[in-house]
Amino acid sequence: LSATLHRDLSSIFHFLSCLRDRMSGPEMVPADLEQLVGVIRQQAVEIVSLRQELVHFRAEITALHAETAALRAECADLRSDLTALQADHDDLAVAQAPPAEPIRQPPPVSHPKISLPDKWDGSGTKCDVFLTNLNLVFEFQPSRYPTDRSRIALLTSLLTGQAAEWATAVLKADGDIAHSYPAFTTELRTVFQHPESEVEVDSRLYHLKQGSRSVSRYTTEFRTLAVQTTWSNAALRTAYYEGLSIRLKDELAVRELPDTLEGMIQLALRVDQRMSHSTKSVFRSFTGPP
Repeated sequence: LSATLHRDLSSIFHFLSCLRDRMSGPEMVPADLEQLVGVIRQQAVEIVSLRQELVHFRAEITALHAETAALRAECADLRSDLTALQADHDDLAVAQAPPAEPIRQPPPVSHPKISLPDKWDGSGTKCDVFLTNLNLVFEFQPSRYPTDRSRIALLTSLLTGQAAEWATAVLKADGDIAHSYPAFTTELRTVFQHPESEVEVDSRLYHLKQGSRSVSRYTTEFRTLAVQTTWSNAALRTAYYEGLSIRLKDELAVRELPDTLEGMIQLALRVDQRMSHSTKSVFRSFTGPP
């Protein structure tokens, strides 16, 4: 750097000497010449000073670059150490963590086993019984028959005779009722169900007799007809009693009769059961060993 400055100063002073020789003619005033030389010398000194400052700044910038590079290297080392620490922490957390519990699968949904209704040909008065049994299947086994079409398919598979022919025609037509279980069953009822009039039900209930059946069988048919009437409880009680067999009435004659239908039914069932046991005991006594 000093050699460079020396060369620059030598060049400036050499230029000034040449300039002074050229301008030493008679037309140049010596005072003006000296003033010009002084100005040039002053500028040369300032140039040298600026060059020195520039060199100093360059040295400082180089030092800053070196410091920045050192800081970057230090940051890289810190990042590497942090990554290693994080990996160690994760490994330690995994080692100390309790074993994960196995995922418990929900138990399979169990549905009560309900038998399908007997096949039906559309005749008689069993439409309500047939559809009621099917509705129980759909209610307690919804996952097996989730759609209207699956329910219609099951219903159709249980039809025979004229009912099956009607269902086949409906499905081939592919109308709205072929895709709606409620609409399908409504139409089925319209075609095949012929409900008894109130007078017919009343007549059947009035003339209903136990005959040779058990009280349990007689009671079941009586209840089925009774729910379809508007008879009072007293009227139903009287009709139920009148329909019992003469033998059972004889047994009830020595007892105090209940005032309600349900009480009469329970008493008749108990007496019938006792009579049945007595008959079996007598039969065994006659057929046993002497």
